[in-house]
Amino acid sequence: MISKKSRRFLIIWFSVCFFALLCNIGPIEGELIDNKQGYYVNIFANTSASEFGFWPFSNEFQDRSEIFGEPDVNGFYNTNSYSGFNGIFSGFGYMEFLIYSLLGLMIVFIPKYWN
Repeated sequence: MISKKSRRFLIIWFSVCFFALLCNIGPIEGELIDNKQGYYVNIFANTSASEFGFWPFSNEFQDRSEIFGEPDVNGFYNTNSYSGFNGIFSGFGYMEFLIYSLLGLMIVFIPKYWN
C-alpha cells in the first residue's frame, strides 16, 4: 500500500508532467512580445520553435524572424527579428513525459522494495 505522502507526491508529479506535455501538444504558450525591445517571452512553451535536446537541456533561448507585408520592388519582405525565451517546458514531449513519469514511480517504489 502506498502512503498518503507518496500518493500526494505522485499526484503532483504527474500533474506537472501532464501540464508540461499539454503545453507542448496544445498551443498553451503564454506569449508576451515587446516590439520596442525586439524581445519575446513564452511563459510555458513555444510550440513553433525548432526543438532539439532532452528537457531541461533543450533550446530555451532562440532568435526568430517574422515576415510581414508585401515584397518591395526588389522582392524582399519586411521582417521583424526577435530574440527571447521559449518557455519553461519548451521541448517537453512524449519521450520526456514517459521518462519523467517512470522516474516519479521509481522515486516512490524503489525505497519500498529496497527495504
